[in-house]
Amino acid sequence: MASTEDPIPPTGPTSPGTEQIAARTLETIAEVKDEAATSGTQFHPDADLQVIIKQPGTDPAIYLVCASALGCASPVWRSMLYSDEHGTNGEEKRGQMQTMKLDGDAEAIRLLFRIVHYDFRHVPKKPTLDQLFELGKSACQYRCTHILYPWANKWAEGLSSFVGEDDCYSECHKAL
Repeated sequence: MASTEDPIPPTGPTSPGTEQIAARTLETIAEVKDEAATSGTQFHPDADLQVIIKQPGTDPAIYLVCASALGCASPVWRSMLYSDEHGTNGEEKRGQMQTMKLDGDAEAIRLLFRIVHYDFRHVPKKPTLDQLFELGKSACQYRCTHILYPWANKWAEGLSSFVGEDDCYSECHKAL
């Protein structure tokens, strides 16, 4: 390894052609961030997948996630990521952020991504009926209901008082 450091004058007997190099301190290397990484919610520091969630009437939500974590959590996401239909041939594009587009409720999918990336502090203890409904739809759509099991019993307890509410007949399909 060649260095452009100035040689230190020899302090003792040295053989011809050998020089001592001054030690230098390590400096922080500024890393270049990908443009996509600055425009979305990042779920993992090593995110390699940009997920765009299209929502009618609003701007799309952009989430930066680990593709391998999504592939392990859902067979639907795994087939979207690693099938030959998308031209990847099972190989990851090195140095490039892959993009995947999903349909659904952005907040429900955000919660699924939080669970998949072990960010449990954002999992609500008492979600609203609407939140549970959208979460259930998204979990079924992407076949990852199994990741909700640790919270399912606690969430279901909140539905036991639903029958006594005034609008239970108009909202009962959500509780089911």
